[in-house]
Amino acid sequence: MPEPFEIRLDEEQMRELDSRLRGIPNALPKVIARSINRAIGHMRTLIVRRARAETKMPSKAVRSKIWFKRATRVRLQGRLGASKRGFALTMFGAKQTPTGVSAVIPGIDRLQDIPHGFIATMPKTGHTGVFTRIGRERKPIREHTTMSISYAILASGATPAIVASGRNHFLKRLIAETDLILEGKNDLDTGTRRIT
Repeated sequence: MPEPFEIRLDEEQMRELDSRLRGIPNALPKVIARSINRAIGHMRTLIVRRARAETKMPSKAVRSKIWFKRATRVRLQGRLGASKRGFALTMFGAKQTPTGVSAVIPGIDRLQDIPHGFIATMPKTGHTGVFTRIGRERKPIREHTTMSISYAILASGATPAIVASGRNHFLKRLIAETDLILEGKNDLDTGTRRIT
């Protein structure tokens, strides 16, 4: 997953933005927040595309593992991350066998056998997965899953490119959102509805 990164606008850039938006109440923080949110949406799209290529999972499933926190005009910071947990093998037709569990895992495209594995549903959460026992006792147990989205992105080496693209997108959106306000085509919404 992309590591947290910081974009600093130098004094000249801030003066230019402030000068262009002078006379429009609260315009500058809203432009910045909107640009952050658009950059987050852009990076999320890149992560989904790369993660799909690495895990062979459908887009909807990948998106379900990605979380984000939007920027607002009073909190000019956005966050984007992905779950470190993989997908349950029961999503791929895992079957109990006499010796364990078998499942076809995306990205591998062949039957995988998990010796001594068993399929169980957790009573508290209702989650169903494939598990094996650690040691000879009844507990503890561990779940077998697919590759996580977070690991897939890190292993692909795509993190620097995603971060750089997010940074460039943010800077471009600052200019574009400012122009839209000055042209009267932007209602100063912070863009929170654009990330879906």
